[in-house]
Parts: sequence; C-alpha cells; structure tokens
Amino acid sequence: VVTPDTFILYKSPWSISRDPITESKPFSSSMHWYVVSGRQYLIQMKIFSGRPDPHEIYITETDDIKLYGDDSDYWKIVSLPDDLSSEYGWRNSRILKAISPGSGELTATLTYFNGHQDSKEVFKVVQEIMVCEKVQFTVNSEDDSPNIFLPWTPAVYQEMELIVTGGCAKSSSDYKWFTSDMSILSVSAYGIIQAKRPGIATVKVLSTFDSQNFDEVIVEVSIPSSLL
Repeated sequence: VVTPDTFILYKSPWSISRDPITESKPFSSSMHWYVVSGRQYLIQMKIFSGRPDPHEIYITETDDIKLYGDDSDYWKIVSLPDDLSSEYGWRNSRILKAISPGSGELTATLTYFNGHQDSKEVFKVVQEIMVCEKVQFTVNSEDDSPNIFLPWTPAVYQEMELIVTGGCAKSSSDYKWFTSDMSILSVSAYGIIQAKRPGIATVKVLSTFDSQNFDEVIVEVSIPSSLL
C-alpha cells in the first residue's frame, strides 16, 4: 500500500482566458503566498510518497480531499470550469479569486485509508495568504500623459523621486527597481531616477514579495525647448 508522505499546495497565475500562465513557475506551499487583488490563481493539491526520491500519488475516488477557506472576505474559491476539469483534475484543483486586500488561511485536508479498510487517517496542510493591491506608479502629469518627462542639460544630472503604491509594501525596501537603459536613466533602490543623456527608457518596479506584481512607466529624457 502506497501511503502519503507529503501534502503540498501549488499556486499559479490564472489568466482571464481561463488558462494558466505557462511561463510562470508554480509556487509551492510556503510561509506566505502573496496574491494580487483582482487576479485569479489556479490552486492544485498534490500528494507525494517516498523519500529521498518522492513521486506523486494520484488522487482517486476513494480519497476524500477538501479545500477550506472559501468563507474569506478577501478571496473566493470556485471549482474549475467543466471543460478544464479533466485536464487539471477537478478533485484536486480550484480557482482562487482575490477580491480585496487582507490576509487569511487556506486549509487542505486529505482523508485516506492507511492500509486497513476500517481505518482512516487525515493529512492536513495550512497555507497563509496575503492579498495585496496591484503595484502602481503615481504619475502627476499636467497633460494626463502616462509617461514621465525629465529635462536634461549638459553636466546637470536632473533627478526625480518616483512614487509607487501597492504590493503590501511597508517600506521602500519592499520594492525592486530596474531601468531598461542605464546610459539614459539610472534608478536607485529608493526609486530616485537620474537623467544621464537624452533618450527614452522604461522603469520597472516590482514587489519583493511577488515578482508577478509590478508596474512600468516610460521616462523620456529630453533637452528643454528653451535650450534648443
């Protein structure tokens, strides 16, 4: 009789087209899962047996597997659409719809026979979930443009601090910053951009808790018209 040794929950981003985002690696059970309000995720419950080379045990009709946590104010748990249940496994897969910021727990249980038909055991795993707002730039533009314009003059390194919200951040260290072209624009760990030369570059900021939660803004470094 093959008995369960490990019970793991997996989370993958789920697109509006009802397909998992294949380029995203599933996140297994950990201390916290960070999800984004307004997005959907595929939750899969998997059982493994055997060490040091574990292999997956496929869940059958005799196994009673359940996922609790659908009474949360911050997310909803729904079944897979009928046309996808056979592909991903309707017994061990659910869709989590993140609704609003907050935290709570998902609890998964597996009740199985331990080799004796009259004796059952329960395997349990608890996963903490944090629902965050989407990471977003706050751009104050007079012409409502989504881009940022930064003036440049020779030997003067114009700077600007970018404002960003979301991602369950409590401090500036909860974000990571990137620029598409360091020769045009640099960005510090605190979101301060500095013009290097005229050109266009993209600044990306992401949550350190969730690399799928990010925002981008185009920054145009140009010579002021008064100097032309």
